[in-house]
Amino acid sequence: MTTIDNNFLKNKLDYVNRTPNEIEGTGFYYVYRKMCRYINKMFFMHPTPEQIEKYIETGVIRSGGDTKTCKLSTRKEREECFKMAQALQFISDNEDNLRSLTKEFNESNNICQEAHEEIVLLGLFQRTLTTI
Repeated sequence: MTTIDNNFLKNKLDYVNRTPNEIEGTGFYYVYRKMCRYINKMFFMHPTPEQIEKYIETGVIRSGGDTKTCKLSTRKEREECFKMAQALQFISDNEDNLRSLTKEFNESNNICQEAHEEIVLLGLFQRTLTTI
């Protein structure tokens, strides 16, 4: 499973996660699920998390006779892009939760604009067969 961790947050975004250790992994898992649900809803092939992972690994997704090839040529680039979407969403959710003084992670289907842009870059945002 391609999920973020504190090292990714610190090294890529210089973000120090202040989430208590006992719920930290849960927060990372929730944001992973949120990204997978968003992609499933917004991408015409409606991929499962397993299909998304395969796409990150191979750069190709197939469903019902349709094939989509990622413009990002390496697995490392695709993985970094997917992790960046998660990281940006994790930070956005954390800031929203801190503002509302709640300790639970935001599980709504709404994602922040920056995370959406990473999903578009990854090539998993397309509502129809028409090429964007």
